[in-house]
Amino acid sequence: MNMDENGTVGKLVKSICQLYIHHDKKTGKDILDRQRCAAAFNRMASAQPITVSSSFVQNLKRKMDVTDPCLKLYHETIDKKIVELTTRESDQIQACKALDMYPPSK
Repeated sequence: MNMDENGTVGKLVKSICQLYIHHDKKTGKDILDRQRCAAAFNRMASAQPITVSSSFVQNLKRKMDVTDPCLKLYHETIDKKIVELTTRESDQIQACKALDMYPPSK
C-alpha cells in the first residue's frame, strides 16, 4: 500500500477521521477527536478479510446491473392492471422476479 498522505492509506484515514470532527463554538474551529479516530482506524485495520465465492460475486454484479432497470419497471407498472401490461413488460417483470428484484426491497 502507498503510505503517503495522498495514497490509499492517507485517503482511508481522512475518510474515517471525517466522522470524528466536531465544531467548537468557542473558538469557531473544527476539532478532530484523535483518540476516537485512531481507535476506529485500528479496528478497521485489524479486521479479518472477507472471502466470498465467485458465484456470489457474479450474482451480486448481476443484481447491481439490473437494479435501476427493475426499479424503473416497477414504477412504470405498479399502477397497471395485469391485462394492461405489454408482453415485453410481463417478460421484464418475470426476469426481475427471477433475480428477486421485483418488487424492489424496501
